[in-house]
Amino acid sequence: MIALGQLLKTVAGLYMIVVIASAVITWFPVHQWHPAVRILRGLTDPVYERIRRYLPDLLWNTGIDFTPIIVLLALYFLSAAIFQSLIDVGVGLRMR
Repeated sequence: MIALGQLLKTVAGLYMIVVIASAVITWFPVHQWHPAVRILRGLTDPVYERIRRYLPDLLWNTGIDFTPIIVLLALYFLSAAIFQSLIDVGVGLRMR
């Protein structure tokens, strides 16, 4: 359980870096066919599209994309609450 919790926390942390890089890259005039841009978009767009289905249209009229913020908050919650709980349960089982 400890290894599973640590693995999931690591994957969540790496995906947080991908989300941040994807958000930062939109601030610069980078060609959309650049390999790094295509990789980042390929990793983040499927998740973004699922979240955007549930966001109200009111958020889209602001000109700010809140999707990366929502993904980062969800990943942080998963990492801090659920994945850490797995680690804590594993430590508790080990102590028996």
